[in-house]
Amino acid sequence: MSLAGLQRAMDALDRVLAAVAGLAVIAMMVIVGADVVLRYAFAAPIPWSYDLISIFLINLILYFSFSETLRTGHHMALDLALPASWTPVARAISIAGWLVVIAGLAVWSWVALRATWSSALGAEVIPGRFEWPVWLKTGIVAVGAVTITLRALIHLFTAPHGRNPEREPQP
Repeated sequence: MSLAGLQRAMDALDRVLAAVAGLAVIAMMVIVGADVVLRYAFAAPIPWSYDLISIFLINLILYFSFSETLRTGHHMALDLALPASWTPVARAISIAGWLVVIAGLAVWSWVALRATWSSALGAEVIPGRFEWPVWLKTGIVAVGAVTITLRALIHLFTAPHGRNPEREPQP
C-alpha cells in the first residue's frame, strides 16, 4: 500500500472513530440525564451508569478522537521562532521531535495491545456490581494508541517540517 493509500485509509478510519466518539458523547449525555431524573424523581438510579460512563464512554471519547485531532490540526503544537536562514535546522528539529514522539507512541501501542491480549486470554473483569471485561477497556486504549501512532508516521512523511509561514507572527 502506498503512503497516499495508507493516508486515505487512515482518514476514513479517523472519521469512523470520531463518529463513534461523538455517539459516545451523546450516549453519555442521555445516560447521565436519565440517571439524574430517575435518581431524584423516582429514587431509582441506573445502577450501571457510572461504570459504563467512567470505564468505557470516557475512554471512547478520548482515545477514538486522538488521531482525528492530529489529522485536522487541532492538536497542541510547539512552534519554534527561528530566523528564515535556520530553515534546515528547524526541519531537522521537527523531524527529530516526530521520531521521538513516534517511538513513544509505538511503545504505548505495544503495551496497550499486550494488555488487551493478556486480559482477554485471562478473562479478566473489573470487580464491582457488574463484571465488565477488562479487555474491552484496554482494547479501546489500544485502538487509540495504534491509530495515533500510524497518524504520526503519516504526519512525519507528509507534513512540511521547519518554517510554517502561516503560523508566524505578522509584523
